[in-house]
Amino acid sequence: MPARDGHVDIDLRLQKPCSLDDSVRQRVLEDVAASRKKFKDLTSKHRGDPDIALAAIDRHAEAFEYVSEELRENYNFILEALQRNWRVVAFMPEALCSDRSIMLLAARQSLEALRMVSGSLTSDPSLAIMALIGRISLEKKTAHLYE
Repeated sequence: MPARDGHVDIDLRLQKPCSLDDSVRQRVLEDVAASRKKFKDLTSKHRGDPDIALAAIDRHAEAFEYVSEELRENYNFILEALQRNWRVVAFMPEALCSDRSIMLLAARQSLEALRMVSGSLTSDPSLAIMALIGRISLEKKTAHLYE
């Protein structure tokens, strides 16, 4: 649920696959974060690891297409992915693009996300207004960083 400042507090309580050797997992995580490995080429176990998946999404929104089905169905994971990279919305199933919370979170980061809205939200002008208000509020809070 979006907070007043446009950010979402997320408790990402996802179980990390227990069968991944920690040193291998760490190496894969570092390689993905540094773009030395393509996320789509990883094993299904690695594509199901939330930290590895989010590291890939940080750099490349299209990595969401290759995230394990379990993570793609995890609402908290989706919200975290959107917070890290709003462009993920372009790779989400259409059903998620009609979810008001998801689209508002993406649109508060960039109004371009509104192009991906589907379902009944396409005729809901309040979504754009709320997104714009969220952007203005966020810009006011961060304006001092650029002074």
